[in-house]
Amino acid sequence: YYALAFERKPEFMGWSQTEPSTKTTYTEFNHFYFGDEAQKRIDRYNSLETEVKKLRSQIDSKYADAFYQLVYYPVVGASWINNKFLYRDKAYFYSKQNRLSAYDYAQQSKSAYDSIAKETEYYNNELANGKWKNMMSMKPRNLAVYLTPDIPALTIDSTSDWSIAPEGFVTKDSSLLQNNSSLSLPAFDNLNKQKYFVDIFLSKNQTVTWNASVSNNWIHLSENNGVLSPETGNNQTRIWVDVDWSKFGENGKRNGNIIFTSGGKQMMLNIQATKINQPALSGYNGFIENNGFISMNATHFSRQTNKPSNQWKLIDGLGYTGSALQALPFSLKSKSPTDPDSIKRSNAFVEYDFYTFSSATPSLKLFTLPTHPLNNNMSVRYAVSIDNGPLKIIDSRTFGRSEEWKQNVLRNYAVRNEKLQHINAGRHTLRIYTIDPGVVLDRILIDLGGLKSAYSVIPQTRQIVSPPSSSNKK
Repeated sequence: YYALAFERKPEFMGWSQTEPSTKTTYTEFNHFYFGDEAQKRIDRYNSLETEVKKLRSQIDSKYADAFYQLVYYPVVGASWINNKFLYRDKAYFYSKQNRLSAYDYAQQSKSAYDSIAKETEYYNNELANGKWKNMMSMKPRNLAVYLTPDIPALTIDSTSDWSIAPEGFVTKDSSLLQNNSSLSLPAFDNLNKQKYFVDIFLSKNQTVTWNASVSNNWIHLSENNGVLSPETGNNQTRIWVDVDWSKFGENGKRNGNIIFTSGGKQMMLNIQATKINQPALSGYNGFIENNGFISMNATHFSRQTNKPSNQWKLIDGLGYTGSALQALPFSLKSKSPTDPDSIKRSNAFVEYDFYTFSSATPSLKLFTLPTHPLNNNMSVRYAVSIDNGPLKIIDSRTFGRSEEWKQNVLRNYAVRNEKLQHINAGRHTLRIYTIDPGVVLDRILIDLGGLKSAYSVIPQTRQIVSPPSSSNKK
Protein backbone atom coordinates (compact mmCIF):
# COMPACT_ATOMS: atom_id res chain seq x y z
CA TYR A 1 0.00 0.00 0.00
CA TYR A 2 2.74 2.46 0.94
CA ALA A 3 4.99 1.40 -1.94
CA LEU A 4 2.22 2.10 -4.46
CA ALA A 5 1.50 5.45 -2.83
CA PHE A 6 5.20 6.29 -2.88
CA GLU A 7 5.17 5.92 -6.67
CA ARG A 8 2.12 8.15 -6.97
CA LYS A 9 -0.17 9.23 -4.16
CA PRO A 10 -3.88 8.59 -4.78
CA GLU A 11 -4.62 12.33 -4.68
CA PHE A 12 -2.09 12.89 -7.49
CA MET A 13 -3.48 10.24 -9.87
CA GLY A 14 -5.36 12.82 -11.92
CA TRP A 15 -2.08 14.33 -13.08
CA SER A 16 -3.52 17.68 -12.01
CA GLN A 17 -2.03 20.40 -9.82
CA THR A 18 -3.21 22.85 -7.19
CA GLU A 19 -0.59 25.55 -7.85
CA PRO A 20 -2.21 26.62 -10.10
CA SER A 21 -5.33 24.48 -10.02
CA THR A 22 -5.56 22.42 -13.23
CA LYS A 23 -7.89 19.89 -14.78
CA THR A 24 -7.13 16.18 -14.70
CA THR A 25 -5.50 14.54 -17.69
CA TYR A 26 -4.27 11.10 -18.74
CA THR A 27 -1.70 9.42 -16.54
CA GLU A 28 1.88 8.62 -17.57
CA PHE A 29 1.52 4.90 -16.86
CA ASN A 30 2.16 3.00 -20.09
CA HIS A 31 -0.67 0.74 -21.32
CA PHE A 32 1.22 -0.61 -24.33
CA TYR A 33 4.73 -1.54 -23.20
CA PHE A 34 6.43 -3.44 -20.36
CA GLY A 35 3.62 -5.94 -20.14
CA ASP A 36 1.04 -3.15 -19.69
CA GLU A 37 2.49 -1.07 -16.88
CA ALA A 38 -0.90 0.46 -16.08
CA GLN A 39 -2.60 -2.94 -15.74
CA LYS A 40 0.13 -4.11 -13.39
CA ARG A 41 -0.69 -1.22 -11.07
CA ILE A 42 -4.41 -2.01 -11.28
CA ASP A 43 -3.68 -5.66 -10.47
CA ARG A 44 -1.56 -4.76 -7.44
CA TYR A 45 -4.31 -2.55 -6.04
CA ASN A 46 -6.99 -5.13 -6.78
CA SER A 47 -4.94 -7.70 -4.91
CA LEU A 48 -4.73 -5.39 -1.88
CA GLU A 49 -8.46 -4.77 -2.11
CA THR A 50 -9.19 -8.50 -2.11
CA GLU A 51 -6.90 -9.03 0.88
CA VAL A 52 -8.31 -6.18 2.97
CA LYS A 53 -11.88 -7.38 2.35
CA LYS A 54 -10.86 -10.86 3.48
CA LEU A 55 -9.22 -9.47 6.63
CA ARG A 56 -12.24 -7.32 7.45
CA SER A 57 -14.40 -10.41 7.75
CA GLN A 58 -11.92 -11.89 10.27
CA ILE A 59 -11.62 -8.88 12.59
CA ASP A 60 -13.20 -9.17 16.03
CA SER A 61 -16.34 -7.01 16.26
CA LYS A 62 -14.88 -4.79 18.99
CA TYR A 63 -12.03 -3.81 16.64
CA ALA A 64 -14.14 -3.65 13.46
CA ASP A 65 -14.68 0.11 13.41
CA ALA A 66 -11.03 0.86 14.09
CA PHE A 67 -9.92 -1.55 11.37
CA TYR A 68 -12.35 0.07 8.95
CA GLN A 69 -11.02 3.57 9.65
CA LEU A 70 -7.33 2.77 9.80
CA VAL A 71 -7.00 0.06 7.15
CA TYR A 72 -10.07 -0.80 5.11
CA TYR A 73 -11.26 2.65 3.99
CA PRO A 74 -7.75 3.95 3.07
CA VAL A 75 -6.92 0.80 1.07
CA VAL A 76 -10.15 0.49 -0.92
CA GLY A 77 -10.28 4.27 -1.43
CA ALA A 78 -6.75 4.28 -2.86
CA SER A 79 -7.59 1.33 -5.09
CA TRP A 80 -10.74 2.92 -6.45
CA ILE A 81 -9.23 6.32 -7.21
CA ASN A 82 -6.44 4.57 -9.10
CA ASN A 83 -8.99 2.49 -10.99
CA LYS A 84 -11.03 5.60 -11.72
CA PHE A 85 -8.16 7.13 -13.68
CA LEU A 86 -6.44 4.07 -15.11
CA TYR A 87 -9.72 2.63 -16.39
CA ARG A 88 -10.55 6.07 -17.82
CA ASP A 89 -7.22 5.92 -19.67
CA LYS A 90 -8.00 2.48 -21.05
CA ALA A 91 -11.45 3.58 -22.19
CA TYR A 92 -9.91 6.40 -24.22
CA PHE A 93 -6.89 4.56 -25.62
CA TYR A 94 -8.80 1.39 -26.42
CA SER A 95 -11.51 3.36 -28.21
CA LYS A 96 -8.78 4.53 -30.60
CA GLN A 97 -8.16 0.86 -31.38
CA ASN A 98 -11.90 0.23 -31.85
CA ARG A 99 -12.17 -2.12 -28.92
CA LEU A 100 -15.66 -2.85 -27.65
CA SER A 101 -14.10 -3.10 -24.18
CA ALA A 102 -13.60 0.70 -24.19
CA TYR A 103 -17.24 1.05 -23.11
CA ASP A 104 -16.65 -1.40 -20.26
CA TYR A 105 -13.64 0.52 -18.99
CA ALA A 106 -15.60 3.77 -19.08
CA GLN A 107 -18.27 2.12 -16.93
CA GLN A 108 -15.66 0.68 -14.56
CA SER A 109 -14.13 4.13 -14.15
CA LYS A 110 -17.53 5.57 -13.20
CA SER A 111 -18.22 2.60 -10.91
CA ALA A 112 -14.96 3.24 -9.05
CA TYR A 113 -16.09 6.82 -8.43
CA ASP A 114 -19.51 5.61 -7.26
CA SER A 115 -17.85 3.14 -4.88
CA ILE A 116 -15.87 5.94 -3.25
CA ALA A 117 -19.08 7.95 -2.82
CA LYS A 118 -20.96 5.01 -1.33
CA GLU A 119 -18.14 4.06 1.06
CA THR A 120 -17.72 7.65 2.24
CA GLU A 121 -21.45 7.85 2.86
CA TYR A 122 -21.13 4.76 5.07
CA TYR A 123 -18.13 6.27 6.88
CA ASN A 124 -20.06 9.43 7.77
CA ASN A 125 -23.52 8.06 8.48
CA GLU A 126 -23.36 4.40 9.49
CA LEU A 127 -19.92 3.67 10.93
CA ALA A 128 -20.13 3.54 14.74
CA ASN A 129 -23.79 4.64 14.48
CA GLY A 130 -22.85 7.93 12.83
CA LYS A 131 -20.18 8.88 15.37
CA TRP A 132 -17.93 10.26 12.60
CA LYS A 133 -20.59 12.15 10.62
CA ASN A 134 -19.01 14.83 8.39
CA MET A 135 -15.53 13.67 9.43
CA MET A 136 -14.67 12.28 5.98
CA SER A 137 -14.94 14.01 2.62
CA MET A 138 -14.56 12.30 -0.75
CA LYS A 139 -13.78 15.59 -2.52
CA PRO A 140 -11.71 17.90 -0.31
CA ARG A 141 -11.76 21.50 -1.60
CA ASN A 142 -13.60 20.17 -4.66
CA LEU A 143 -10.27 19.53 -6.33
CA ALA A 144 -10.54 18.13 -9.85
CA VAL A 145 -8.86 14.83 -8.93
CA TYR A 146 -11.80 13.88 -6.65
CA LEU A 147 -14.63 14.67 -9.05
CA THR A 148 -16.54 12.47 -11.51
CA PRO A 149 -14.12 11.04 -14.09
CA ASP A 150 -13.94 13.12 -17.25
CA ILE A 151 -14.51 10.53 -19.98
CA PRO A 152 -14.77 11.78 -23.57
CA ALA A 153 -17.49 10.55 -25.90
CA LEU A 154 -16.41 7.18 -27.23
CA THR A 155 -16.94 6.06 -30.80
CA ILE A 156 -16.15 2.51 -31.94
CA ASP A 157 -15.94 1.65 -35.64
CA SER A 158 -17.64 -1.73 -35.89
CA THR A 159 -16.87 -2.24 -39.59
CA SER A 160 -14.68 -5.17 -38.59
CA ASP A 161 -15.89 -7.91 -36.24
CA TRP A 162 -12.63 -8.41 -34.38
CA SER A 163 -8.94 -7.54 -34.44
CA ILE A 164 -5.68 -7.88 -32.53
CA ALA A 165 -3.43 -5.37 -30.78
CA PRO A 166 0.09 -6.57 -29.92
CA GLU A 167 2.29 -5.12 -27.20
CA GLY A 168 3.97 -2.02 -28.56
CA PHE A 169 1.10 -1.06 -30.87
CA VAL A 170 0.25 2.51 -29.89
CA THR A 171 -0.69 4.12 -33.20
CA LYS A 172 -3.98 5.98 -33.36
CA ASP A 173 -4.49 4.77 -36.92
CA SER A 174 -6.92 1.96 -36.22
CA SER A 175 -7.06 1.12 -39.93
CA LEU A 176 -3.83 -0.83 -39.40
CA LEU A 177 -5.77 -3.15 -37.12
CA GLN A 178 -8.75 -3.44 -39.45
CA ASN A 179 -6.90 -3.97 -42.75
CA ASN A 180 -4.61 -6.83 -41.76
CA SER A 181 -1.51 -4.70 -42.17
CA SER A 182 1.82 -6.02 -40.95
CA LEU A 183 1.91 -6.16 -37.16
CA SER A 184 4.87 -7.26 -35.05
CA LEU A 185 5.80 -7.89 -31.46
CA PRO A 186 9.06 -6.45 -30.08
CA ALA A 187 12.05 -8.74 -30.64
CA PHE A 188 12.85 -11.75 -28.44
CA ASP A 189 16.28 -12.99 -27.36
CA ASN A 190 17.47 -15.91 -25.23
CA LEU A 191 19.30 -13.75 -22.68
CA ASN A 192 16.44 -11.43 -21.70
CA LYS A 193 13.79 -14.14 -22.21
CA GLN A 194 11.06 -11.63 -22.96
CA LYS A 195 7.35 -12.34 -22.74
CA TYR A 196 4.93 -10.07 -24.60
CA PHE A 197 1.16 -9.82 -24.84
CA VAL A 198 -1.23 -9.65 -27.76
CA ASP A 199 -4.90 -8.81 -27.25
CA ILE A 200 -7.60 -10.25 -29.48
CA PHE A 201 -10.79 -8.22 -29.15
CA LEU A 202 -14.25 -7.54 -30.49
CA SER A 203 -15.28 -4.37 -32.30
CA LYS A 204 -18.89 -5.48 -32.80
CA ASN A 205 -21.64 -6.88 -30.59
CA GLN A 206 -21.45 -10.50 -31.65
CA THR A 207 -19.89 -13.79 -30.60
CA VAL A 208 -16.85 -15.14 -32.43
CA THR A 209 -14.74 -18.26 -32.07
CA TRP A 210 -11.04 -17.74 -32.72
CA ASN A 211 -7.90 -19.83 -32.94
CA ALA A 212 -4.21 -19.05 -33.28
CA SER A 213 -1.60 -21.13 -35.10
CA VAL A 214 2.18 -20.66 -35.02
CA SER A 215 4.63 -21.01 -37.89
CA ASN A 216 7.36 -22.61 -35.73
CA ASN A 217 7.21 -24.91 -32.70
CA TRP A 218 9.51 -22.55 -30.74
CA ILE A 219 6.74 -19.93 -30.58
CA HIS A 220 4.75 -20.54 -27.38
CA LEU A 221 1.26 -19.11 -26.69
CA SER A 222 -0.58 -19.04 -23.38
CA GLU A 223 -3.82 -19.75 -25.30
CA ASN A 224 -4.43 -21.14 -28.78
CA ASN A 225 -8.19 -20.72 -29.10
CA GLY A 226 -11.23 -19.25 -27.44
CA VAL A 227 -14.58 -17.52 -27.72
CA LEU A 228 -15.26 -13.79 -27.55
CA SER A 229 -18.70 -12.44 -26.71
CA PRO A 230 -20.01 -8.89 -26.07
CA GLU A 231 -20.43 -9.28 -22.30
CA THR A 232 -18.08 -7.36 -20.02
CA GLY A 233 -14.94 -9.36 -19.41
CA ASN A 234 -15.53 -11.63 -22.41
CA ASN A 235 -15.04 -9.24 -25.32
CA GLN A 236 -11.24 -9.41 -25.30
CA THR A 237 -8.55 -11.89 -24.34
CA ARG A 238 -4.90 -11.27 -23.52
CA ILE A 239 -2.53 -13.92 -24.86
CA TRP A 240 1.08 -14.12 -23.68
CA VAL A 241 3.78 -14.98 -26.19
CA ASP A 242 7.28 -16.24 -25.43
CA VAL A 243 9.95 -18.43 -27.03
CA ASP A 244 10.79 -22.00 -26.09
CA TRP A 245 14.54 -21.72 -26.55
CA SER A 246 15.04 -25.47 -26.16
CA LYS A 247 13.30 -25.87 -29.54
CA PHE A 248 14.94 -22.92 -31.26
CA GLY A 249 17.99 -24.73 -32.56
CA GLU A 250 21.18 -23.01 -33.69
CA ASN A 251 22.35 -19.52 -32.77
CA GLY A 252 21.24 -16.63 -34.91
CA LYS A 253 18.12 -14.72 -35.90
CA ARG A 254 14.86 -16.30 -37.02
CA ASN A 255 11.52 -14.97 -38.15
CA GLY A 256 8.15 -16.54 -37.56
CA ASN A 257 4.51 -15.58 -37.22
CA ILE A 258 1.23 -16.22 -35.48
CA ILE A 259 -1.94 -16.48 -37.58
CA PHE A 260 -5.19 -15.51 -35.86
CA THR A 261 -8.31 -16.85 -37.57
CA SER A 262 -12.03 -16.31 -37.02
CA GLY A 263 -15.01 -16.31 -39.35
CA GLY A 264 -13.01 -16.46 -42.53
CA LYS A 265 -10.76 -13.57 -41.53
CA GLN A 266 -7.07 -13.95 -40.75
CA MET A 267 -4.55 -11.62 -39.12
CA MET A 268 -0.80 -12.20 -39.02
CA LEU A 269 1.52 -11.20 -36.21
CA ASN A 270 5.24 -11.27 -37.03
CA ILE A 271 7.79 -12.68 -34.59
CA GLN A 272 11.54 -12.08 -34.60
CA ALA A 273 13.83 -13.95 -32.22
CA THR A 274 17.60 -14.13 -31.82
CA LYS A 275 19.64 -16.75 -30.02
CA ILE A 276 22.79 -15.03 -28.83
CA ASN A 277 25.99 -16.86 -27.99
CA GLN A 278 28.61 -14.30 -26.94
CA PRO A 279 31.77 -15.89 -25.50
CA ALA A 280 32.28 -12.69 -23.50
CA LEU A 281 29.00 -13.40 -21.66
CA SER A 282 30.05 -16.84 -20.49
CA GLY A 283 29.83 -16.69 -16.70
CA TYR A 284 28.97 -12.99 -16.90
CA ASN A 285 27.11 -11.36 -14.02
CA GLY A 286 25.83 -7.93 -14.98
CA PHE A 287 23.33 -5.96 -16.98
CA ILE A 288 22.61 -6.59 -20.65
CA GLU A 289 20.89 -4.70 -23.42
CA ASN A 290 17.24 -5.46 -24.07
CA ASN A 291 15.98 -4.06 -27.38
CA GLY A 292 17.93 -0.83 -27.10
CA PHE A 293 17.91 -0.11 -23.36
CA ILE A 294 19.35 -1.25 -20.04
CA SER A 295 17.58 -0.99 -16.68
CA MET A 296 19.37 -1.15 -13.32
CA ASN A 297 18.37 -0.89 -9.68
CA ALA A 298 20.92 1.26 -7.88
CA THR A 299 21.52 -1.28 -5.10
CA HIS A 300 22.33 -4.06 -7.59
CA PHE A 301 25.84 -2.80 -8.27
CA SER A 302 28.65 -5.07 -9.45
CA ARG A 303 31.28 -3.63 -7.10
CA GLN A 304 31.53 -1.02 -4.40
CA THR A 305 34.51 1.04 -3.24
CA ASN A 306 33.98 3.08 -0.09
CA LYS A 307 36.48 5.55 1.33
CA PRO A 308 37.37 6.17 4.99
CA SER A 309 35.58 9.51 4.93
CA ASN A 310 32.56 8.78 2.70
CA GLN A 311 30.44 5.94 1.30
CA TRP A 312 27.37 4.84 -0.59
CA LYS A 313 25.17 3.09 1.99
CA LEU A 314 22.32 0.71 1.19
CA ILE A 315 19.00 1.83 2.71
CA ASP A 316 16.32 -0.88 2.68
CA GLY A 317 12.67 -0.01 2.20
CA LEU A 318 13.32 3.29 0.45
CA GLY A 319 12.56 4.42 -3.10
CA TYR A 320 10.69 2.97 -6.06
CA THR A 321 12.78 -0.20 -6.17
CA GLY A 322 12.47 -1.11 -2.48
CA SER A 323 16.03 -0.12 -1.57
CA ALA A 324 18.32 2.76 -2.44
CA LEU A 325 21.87 4.07 -2.01
CA GLN A 326 22.54 7.15 0.08
CA ALA A 327 25.72 9.22 0.11
CA LEU A 328 26.97 9.42 3.71
CA PRO A 329 27.99 10.63 6.23
CA PHE A 330 25.95 13.80 6.61
CA SER A 331 29.02 15.43 8.16
CA LEU A 332 30.93 14.96 4.89
CA LYS A 333 32.35 18.12 3.38
CA SER A 334 31.62 17.73 -0.32
CA LYS A 335 34.57 17.77 -2.70
CA SER A 336 34.89 20.64 -5.13
CA PRO A 337 33.25 19.66 -8.43
CA THR A 338 35.90 21.66 -10.29
CA ASP A 339 38.47 18.96 -9.50
CA PRO A 340 37.40 15.68 -11.17
CA ASP A 341 40.76 14.04 -10.46
CA SER A 342 40.27 14.64 -6.75
CA ILE A 343 36.79 13.12 -6.91
CA LYS A 344 38.15 10.00 -8.60
CA ARG A 345 40.88 9.65 -5.98
CA SER A 346 38.98 10.51 -2.81
CA ASN A 347 35.27 9.78 -3.29
CA ALA A 348 33.36 6.53 -2.85
CA PHE A 349 31.83 4.91 -5.92
CA VAL A 350 29.71 2.00 -7.10
CA GLU A 351 30.24 0.22 -10.41
CA TYR A 352 27.74 -1.44 -12.75
CA ASP A 353 28.90 -3.86 -15.45
CA PHE A 354 26.76 -3.74 -18.57
CA TYR A 355 26.93 -5.31 -22.01
CA THR A 356 25.62 -3.84 -25.27
CA PHE A 357 24.97 -5.70 -28.52
CA SER A 358 25.26 -2.63 -30.72
CA SER A 359 27.32 0.55 -30.79
CA ALA A 360 25.50 3.71 -29.69
CA THR A 361 25.78 7.17 -28.22
CA PRO A 362 23.71 6.44 -25.12
CA SER A 363 21.72 8.67 -22.82
CA LEU A 364 21.94 8.03 -19.11
CA LYS A 365 18.75 8.55 -17.09
CA LEU A 366 19.35 8.71 -13.34
CA PHE A 367 16.58 8.72 -10.74
CA THR A 368 17.17 10.07 -7.24
CA LEU A 369 14.83 10.95 -4.41
CA PRO A 370 13.88 14.65 -4.54
CA THR A 371 16.02 15.76 -1.60
CA HIS A 372 17.33 19.25 -0.88
CA PRO A 373 20.93 20.22 0.00
CA LEU A 374 21.86 19.66 3.64
CA ASN A 375 22.92 23.30 3.96
CA ASN A 376 23.65 26.41 1.90
CA ASN A 377 27.23 25.35 1.21
CA MET A 378 26.19 22.12 -0.52
CA SER A 379 24.05 20.96 -3.42
CA VAL A 380 22.67 17.57 -4.56
CA ARG A 381 25.59 16.45 -6.69
CA TYR A 382 27.10 13.15 -7.75
CA ALA A 383 29.31 12.20 -10.69
CA VAL A 384 29.27 9.51 -13.37
CA SER A 385 31.69 8.05 -15.89
CA ILE A 386 31.66 5.25 -18.44
CA ASP A 387 34.71 2.97 -18.73
CA ASN A 388 36.67 5.33 -16.45
CA GLY A 389 36.29 8.07 -19.04
CA PRO A 390 35.55 11.77 -18.53
CA LEU A 391 33.67 12.59 -15.33
CA LYS A 392 30.23 14.18 -15.63
CA ILE A 393 29.00 16.02 -12.55
CA ILE A 394 25.23 15.94 -12.11
CA ASP A 395 23.16 18.15 -9.80
CA SER A 396 19.50 17.39 -9.08
CA ARG A 397 18.95 20.46 -6.92
CA THR A 398 15.78 22.50 -7.40
CA PHE A 399 15.13 26.06 -6.33
CA GLY A 400 12.07 27.46 -4.58
CA ARG A 401 8.65 26.33 -5.72
CA SER A 402 9.76 25.82 -9.32
CA GLU A 403 7.82 23.71 -11.82
CA GLU A 404 10.49 21.03 -11.55
CA TRP A 405 10.15 21.00 -7.76
CA LYS A 406 6.36 20.58 -8.13
CA GLN A 407 6.77 17.64 -10.49
CA ASN A 408 9.34 16.06 -8.16
CA VAL A 409 6.85 16.27 -5.29
CA LEU A 410 4.07 14.73 -7.37
CA ARG A 411 6.16 11.81 -8.66
CA ASN A 412 8.52 11.38 -5.68
CA TYR A 413 11.69 11.40 -7.76
CA ALA A 414 14.14 13.74 -9.44
CA VAL A 415 15.53 12.72 -12.81
CA ARG A 416 18.53 13.80 -14.86
CA ASN A 417 19.35 12.89 -18.47
CA GLU A 418 22.97 12.93 -19.56
CA LYS A 419 24.29 12.28 -23.06
CA LEU A 420 27.39 10.07 -22.92
CA GLN A 421 30.27 9.43 -25.26
CA HIS A 422 29.92 6.93 -28.10
CA ILE A 423 30.50 3.33 -27.06
CA ASN A 424 31.02 0.22 -29.14
CA ALA A 425 29.24 -3.08 -28.71
CA GLY A 426 30.62 -5.10 -25.84
CA ARG A 427 31.30 -4.90 -22.14
CA HIS A 428 31.32 -1.57 -20.28
CA THR A 429 31.31 -0.24 -16.74
CA LEU A 430 29.28 2.64 -15.31
CA ARG A 431 30.77 4.27 -12.22
CA ILE A 432 28.83 6.63 -9.92
CA TYR A 433 30.73 8.75 -7.36
CA THR A 434 29.53 10.51 -4.23
CA ILE A 435 29.96 14.28 -4.01
CA ASP A 436 27.33 15.83 -1.73
CA PRO A 437 26.05 13.88 1.30
CA GLY A 438 22.37 13.00 1.40
CA VAL A 439 21.96 12.13 -2.28
CA VAL A 440 19.68 9.07 -2.59
CA LEU A 441 20.18 7.05 -5.78
CA ASP A 442 17.27 4.79 -6.72
CA ARG A 443 17.55 3.49 -10.30
CA ILE A 444 19.35 3.96 -13.61
CA LEU A 445 18.34 3.61 -17.26
CA ILE A 446 20.68 3.57 -20.25
CA ASP A 447 18.94 4.45 -23.50
CA LEU A 448 20.75 2.97 -26.49
CA GLY A 449 18.02 4.12 -28.85
CA GLY A 450 15.14 1.81 -27.95
CA LEU A 451 13.88 2.99 -24.54
CA LYS A 452 10.10 3.47 -24.32
CA SER A 453 8.41 5.77 -21.84
CA ALA A 454 7.32 4.41 -18.47
CA TYR A 455 6.26 6.00 -15.22
CA SER A 456 7.26 3.30 -12.77
CA VAL A 457 10.22 0.93 -12.53
CA ILE A 458 11.20 -0.81 -15.76
CA PRO A 459 12.15 -4.43 -14.97
CA GLN A 460 15.87 -4.89 -14.71
CA THR A 461 17.77 -6.23 -17.72
CA ARG A 462 20.10 -8.30 -15.62
CA GLN A 463 21.92 -11.58 -16.13
CA ILE A 464 23.17 -13.59 -13.18
CA VAL A 465 25.03 -16.77 -14.11
CA SER A 466 26.55 -17.33 -10.68
CA PRO A 467 25.87 -15.67 -7.30
CA PRO A 468 27.68 -12.33 -6.80
CA SER A 469 30.87 -12.50 -4.76
CA SER A 470 30.65 -11.98 -1.01
CA SER A 471 32.33 -8.58 -1.36
CA ASN A 472 29.24 -7.22 -3.12
CA LYS A 473 26.26 -5.82 -1.23
CA LYS A 474 23.81 -7.07 -3.85
